[in-house]
Amino acid sequence: MSFGKRRYSAPAPPRGPAALALPPSPLPNARRISPDLLQIGNGEDDSAGGAARIVRFLLEAYDDGEVNAATVLNAAGALAGFAAQEAIWEGLVRNGQMEPAHAFARVEKLGETYFFGDLLNTILASTKEGHLSVWTFVAGAAVSLGAPTLPPVAPMFEHCAGTVGTKAFGIPVLPFHIKLKELPRQALRHWPQIKSILLSAGVEPLHWPLEIGVAAQKIILLTKDSLPADFGALVVMQAAIPMSKIDPRTVPGGTMIE
Repeated sequence: MSFGKRRYSAPAPPRGPAALALPPSPLPNARRISPDLLQIGNGEDDSAGGAARIVRFLLEAYDDGEVNAATVLNAAGALAGFAAQEAIWEGLVRNGQMEPAHAFARVEKLGETYFFGDLLNTILASTKEGHLSVWTFVAGAAVSLGAPTLPPVAPMFEHCAGTVGTKAFGIPVLPFHIKLKELPRQALRHWPQIKSILLSAGVEPLHWPLEIGVAAQKIILLTKDSLPADFGALVVMQAAIPMSKIDPRTVPGGTMIE
């Protein structure tokens, strides 16, 4: 298989009612392996763990002789974003810990349904001390590799909200030299397999997006020679943010809500 430092000060995601500021609990066995890198595991062989298996699955799924690093990271981001919404449905709403109206702001536009909310954004991009998020994993990988800059996250949330109901929704805004073989929405075809990996690895729902975030981190580190790490982080978040908002009923294996 082949693959065709500045100070870290990432912006916070959009803020909102404190009642929704319910961050996911710390991952079991999460440990800091450098000032900017977190890893799930106990330091021993984690090849059977969820993140490692997700990495292998994605690399194999997109290996057509030469793996396009951006396309693999696009898939990881899309799946992490969608998993953030699924985590709330499966980990909080379905067991009665949260009412749907408190967990999400439901938006209907041009016949499509979208789900927004502060809790969702917290899982995706919180930078608060003690919180883990998809962004902390991928940004940490970029910083550890000496990335000269980090992509600003707030404009990605603004673009996502501003394109709801348009043809631009879910289309990543990337530098011209980064070519994807598919859009984030198409990558969600892998959700049933990813969910199966997470369940068989014993990962509880609130940790699903973070486990995939660790997988994205590993892929950024693995593909650093073919795609600069700051661009890798950009690709992940450009896919994760809009895919966290889509109607789960339109995704194979997604939560069937009323």
